[in-house]
Amino acid sequence: PDENNVVTIFIKDCGATADYATWLNVQPRYKEFNSNIGCNFFILTGNKRIHAEWISEDVIQISHSADENKIYVAEKKCGPISIKYMEND
Repeated sequence: PDENNVVTIFIKDCGATADYATWLNVQPRYKEFNSNIGCNFFILTGNKRIHAEWISEDVIQISHSADENKIYVAEKKCGPISIKYMEND
């Protein structure tokens, strides 16, 4: 909302013997995207449908359909930004 930060959803290929991984990252809008910069706050195995929405300047709401055992990282804060999660059916 304040146009200072951006949420990026991206998929990493983890190699021939591992599944893909879906990552969510928040970082300053005016920097070139780099998955090693900012805050990687949600990581899960597979390529799942995920929706990210800014609720306010400092709150992101994430809707997803991932099984709990496929989620490796689900941070509730990235610096001053709070993250809320909702599971979809």
